[in-house]
Amino acid sequence: MPHTSTLTKLGTTTVPRSIREALDMRPGDRLEWQVTRDGAVLCRHKPRDPQRATVSVVSPILGRQ
Repeated sequence: MPHTSTLTKLGTTTVPRSIREALDMRPGDRLEWQVTRDGAVLCRHKPRDPQRATVSVVSPILGRQ
């Protein structure tokens, strides 16, 4: 399901709450942006704590929270 946010005059936007919660995003985490050849924009979550990233990806697979 697509999510929409608005870009401000300063170039900032808000990551929708459902995405922040799904990825366990926290203040200080980084986002990596990439534009593909066909013009699609990819955004990857880069948490400051790599162990947190592993847990947030593996937990849903294992049925844990």
